Amino acid sequence: MNERMHEIKDRLRLAMDLAGKKSVDLTRDVGVPSSAMSQYLSGKSKNMPIDRLYEIAKYLNVSEAWLMGYDVPMKRTREEPPSSMDLDNLDLQIMKLYKKLSIEKKKALIQFLKSLGE
Repeated sequence: MNERMHEIKDRLRLAMDLAGKKSVDLTRDVGVPSSAMSQYLSGKSKNMPIDRLYEIAKYLNVSEAWLMGYDVPMKRTREEPPSSMDLDNLDLQIMKLYKKLSIEKKKALIQFLKSLGE
């Protein structure tokens, strides 16, 4: 593989092409902001948050290590069991949704969650 293909921007573009996906698909389906996608694809941003890297790699069915530029097989070999990263991602999703709720809905949600634990 040539040196150029060790950059996230090039591997991301290749993975998207092979999967038949465009940046709008990742924005819509994975929740990657369009501004972030633009930064990744242009090479202006060479790093991405680990949870985003995981979600993009999973969506495109490529290895996270390959996407980061490591000399490993491109294709995901298997679907891993839930990891702490998955749980962290769920926590992030919950927090994002929680922050959007009104104070009344937050209180109701807390009561509901308490009832689940009983």
